[in-house]
Amino acid sequence: MKLQEAKDCLLGRLFAYGALARSGRLTQEWNMEKSTPYIREFISVLISLANKKRYLQEPAVSIILDLVEKVCTL
Repeated sequence: MKLQEAKDCLLGRLFAYGALARSGRLTQEWNMEKSTPYIREFISVLISLANKKRYLQEPAVSIILDLVEKVCTL
C-alpha cells in the first residue's frame, strides 16, 4: 500500500469508530448491560489506532472523551 493509501485507510478507520461512538449504539449497549466488554474493546482499538501515527492521537482521544461523556451522563 502506498503511503497516502495507508494514511487514508487509517483515517477511514478512525472516522468509522467516531461514527460508532457518536451514534449512541455503544451507550445503548452499556445501558442494557454494564459489564459488557464492548466499551473496553472499543477504547482499546482506538488507543491501538492512535499509537500507529501521531496525527491520529488527538482525534482518537476526542472520540474516547465523547464516548465517556455519553456513558457517564446516563
